[in-house]
Amino acid sequence: MKCEFIKCDGNQCEANAMADSQYCYLHNPDIPESEKKEAMSKGGKAGKSIVKAPLEDIKIASPEDLLCLVGATINELRAGVIDTKIAKALIYGATAYNKIYETALLEERLNKIEKIIK
Repeated sequence: MKCEFIKCDGNQCEANAMADSQYCYLHNPDIPESEKKEAMSKGGKAGKSIVKAPLEDIKIASPEDLLCLVGATINELRAGVIDTKIAKALIYGATAYNKIYETALLEERLNKIEKIIK
């Protein structure tokens, strides 16, 4: 849903409305002007993403371990334990690990086939 604020030129604001509001962040009357100014002064430079509690160490040695990591990450994200940015980074890392693992397996199989052919 788009922000319902009507600008000086008569056009409606193009920004998306906040989840529990008819307005975007900058046009939301419930947000103090000082907070809006601070947000604008940062220019999108959000603060560092933090983890509310230390994350459990997960050993990753196989694709099955990646399932545990991704599952735990999704659960922690849903519970509000970790930030979306951290969850994205963890899942991106898991995807990269899986791609490397698959490539290594294919290379191993290819080497075996080459030895048989020679």
